[in-house]
Amino acid sequence: ARRSFWFGALGGVGVTGLVAATAILMILPRSAESLSDSVTDAHTQALMTGRTITVVSTDHHTVKPWFASRVAVSPPVTDFAAQGFKLIGGRLDRIAGEPAAVVVYQHGLHEIDLFVWANRGSTLPAAGIRHGYHSIFWRSQDLAFAAVSDTQVSELTTFVSLVRAERE
Repeated sequence: ARRSFWFGALGGVGVTGLVAATAILMILPRSAESLSDSVTDAHTQALMTGRTITVVSTDHHTVKPWFASRVAVSPPVTDFAAQGFKLIGGRLDRIAGEPAAVVVYQHGLHEIDLFVWANRGSTLPAAGIRHGYHSIFWRSQDLAFAAVSDTQVSELTTFVSLVRAERE
């Protein structure tokens, strides 16, 4: 009887500890590395499956309202065709478990994905390259952003500058 009491008590403590650890991990902000992996993986998956765009349009008056009824963030949707970055549409995705709007642009033969999600205080990674894809992260007000593409890093930086100037 004594052994079964202690066995049960220790089992209960173990299960409680496991539940507590899981809860803590779920409420902690995502790491910078997991965010970098998440946007690059989402970009790559969309390219590989051919599902890069759900709403096809070069008109921001079509793309922006489409997002409004599907995700709780309002991404900037501007056509920068005059600067070489043509708006071609958008889709929804998940970034490290968070719903995100993805505004899709074309630059020459390259696609640029602009991911936008609610800023929940996660540490954003520095600009980098993963599997040949460049990514640049930043925050503006209550939104987090990531631009991802296999274009030259200088061209992606120019694109990010255009988007950031539009938000200010």
